[in-house]
Amino acid sequence: MVPPAALEEYRALRATIRARGSLRVTLALVSVSLWALLAATVEWAAARTMAWLLPLVVLGLGADIVGALHIGVERIGRYLQVEYEATDPAGPHWEHVAMASGASQPRGGLQPLFTGWFACAVLTNWLLAAPAGTLPLQALLLMAHGAVLLRLWWYRQFAQTQRQRDLQHFTQIRAARRRAEACNSDVPPSPVA
Repeated sequence: MVPPAALEEYRALRATIRARGSLRVTLALVSVSLWALLAATVEWAAARTMAWLLPLVVLGLGADIVGALHIGVERIGRYLQVEYEATDPAGPHWEHVAMASGASQPRGGLQPLFTGWFACAVLTNWLLAAPAGTLPLQALLLMAHGAVLLRLWWYRQFAQTQRQRDLQHFTQIRAARRRAEACNSDVPPSPVA
């Protein structure tokens, strides 16, 4: 039997995953839409200045928020996997199934970070901004666009190995807590027996 506090924690964390997952999709759409509106405005105004950094900032910030939400959702999922699914054979197994399903998908499958869409928007922004101003301004714009693309690449690389790293991390924490509980009755028990 799962203690009421543990059941409440499990439900709250599943709700957090659900809410953040939905928010991630919404924010990706809003970010790219706002970028398109700003880019069209800057292009319409024939602004050949640093104004092109504003749409780029929207893209970069949107991608960072989407990335942070994704990392948090995955981390909560691994915690649930270790703390709740590993301890109860009759309990929930969604996180185990999700991890196994993700590993079996082809590399070009789902992209929860929307890196392809963000990268296309960044490259389009660069193509629109490229003729802007002097050579130093062009160099600045190129570096700024390159920095956002590098950040997108980092998120994608991080996400490819995050599940396994987080699973190992939470498994080690759980094992250390179990050892401490066995040696010292002063340590608070884990939420799931």
